[in-house]
Amino acid sequence: MLLQDAYELYITDITVNKGMSNRSIESYASDLKRYFAFLNRQSITQVEEITRDVIYDYIAEALDSLSKSSVARELTSIRGFHYYLSENLRMDNPAVNLASVRRSKSLPRFLSEAELKTLFDSFDDDKEPELLYHVICEMMYSCGLRVSELCNLTMNQYNRSNNFIRVLGKGNKERMVPIAESSAELLNKYLDTVRPFWNQKGMNYLLINPRGNQLSRKYVSDLLKRKEVELGLDLSITAHSFRHTFATDLLANGADLRSVQELLGHSSISTTQIYTHVQTKQLHAAYDSFFPKRDIKEKEKEDNDEKD
Repeated sequence: MLLQDAYELYITDITVNKGMSNRSIESYASDLKRYFAFLNRQSITQVEEITRDVIYDYIAEALDSLSKSSVARELTSIRGFHYYLSENLRMDNPAVNLASVRRSKSLPRFLSEAELKTLFDSFDDDKEPELLYHVICEMMYSCGLRVSELCNLTMNQYNRSNNFIRVLGKGNKERMVPIAESSAELLNKYLDTVRPFWNQKGMNYLLINPRGNQLSRKYVSDLLKRKEVELGLDLSITAHSFRHTFATDLLANGADLRSVQELLGHSSISTTQIYTHVQTKQLHAAYDSFFPKRDIKEKEKEDNDEKD
């Protein structure tokens, strides 16, 4: 079977039968196109010509230009593609039992208390766009939302009387997330004083921009970039940093890991456990600030002075 024919069948399957999100489909398609470009350079045009060694050669080449995390993700896409052909078209699966690419372990970036205060204090809530910007940041932090979850919230997902949001996460998994009272007050102010004048198109999304359109990932990202430059913040801050900060602060203030897992919408607690490492890192930093390292020679001089 031609690679292109197999590709089209697979993309149709994950779009129609698997019901994946557009973003996931685009990610799989992008990964496979890079894989197919490599196969074409090897003069491989038929699926049946692909062997395990060919896939390993691709991985080795990819590691020269991509991070381990990116290659690990691409390998997941390749496995999914060959598994589909094996299960549905009874083709041999050269990706069975492939060794995984070990991802580099890195702790998530989170915002310090000072950074949060600097950011939240910078908004002028009497100006309409600034109020929206403030609400965006407050909700990502106080509710631990993914940026896609924030952008897709609708009016009926917000329980104003009880300060709860019904969030639809990955795989349409639903979870209930409370909103801090101060964040709810800010959101209600936006809903009462700003949104009605912007909503000329009759949108049902909870948060809309001044043009009456749904928020986008780029809209939120551009907002953070502007604020980073304006306030001199760390340029590694992303929309996801607020979600990491939400989880870190909850654990630091006594929340149990299972509760944080539920609030974040993680299907596995092992995903949530990375925040225990963040806590450990914070603990060491706090300990070092209270008991700074002292120069050994200085300590020896003090001891000798005492002996004299």
